[in-house]
Amino acid sequence: KMENNKVNTKALEIIRESKSKEDCCKEISKYLFGFYNMVFLLCGCLICGLGVWTITEKWCFLYLMEVKTYQYTVLIVLVFMVESVIGLMSYVYQEQIGRDLSDKLVDTFILRYDTDKHVMQAVDRVQQQFQCCGVNSFSDWSVSPWKTDHPGLRVPDSCCKTQSLGCGERDHPSNIPYTGCIHRFKV
Repeated sequence: KMENNKVNTKALEIIRESKSKEDCCKEISKYLFGFYNMVFLLCGCLICGLGVWTITEKWCFLYLMEVKTYQYTVLIVLVFMVESVIGLMSYVYQEQIGRDLSDKLVDTFILRYDTDKHVMQAVDRVQQQFQCCGVNSFSDWSVSPWKTDHPGLRVPDSCCKTQSLGCGERDHPSNIPYTGCIHRFKV
């Protein structure tokens, strides 16, 4: 028995060590990716600034260029500026987007589930594909209009880990995921 405990303790130490190395690699990757994005953003801003400076300060020289080159340059600068604004707005309003997404999912998933065939098919597919149930959790279905029409079921059958007719009668963790679909959409 003593040797088994030593072996188990050693195995646990090895697992902890490998997990800490894995966590370390994830952290390093995260920071490298963030650094890469920052360099890419700064280079993009520099190119955009250079383009705007060229257009504003050197306007007269544009008449010497071929028309196609001029149009292409202006188009590229405009596309980059639009992308920059969209990226900035996404970052600034990311929490608002999360709240709006949550509100819309509640409206779609819970309130319109049994009334619109297309919504029902889409919700079923999302719940099956992402292995989630409800918006915030499986308990969302207990207060939905769908529940009044299906009193024997706790959740729609699309929530079940193993699909079968009437499998939504049990809301046990072995049968359905407790995680809501909103958590699958958040980054």
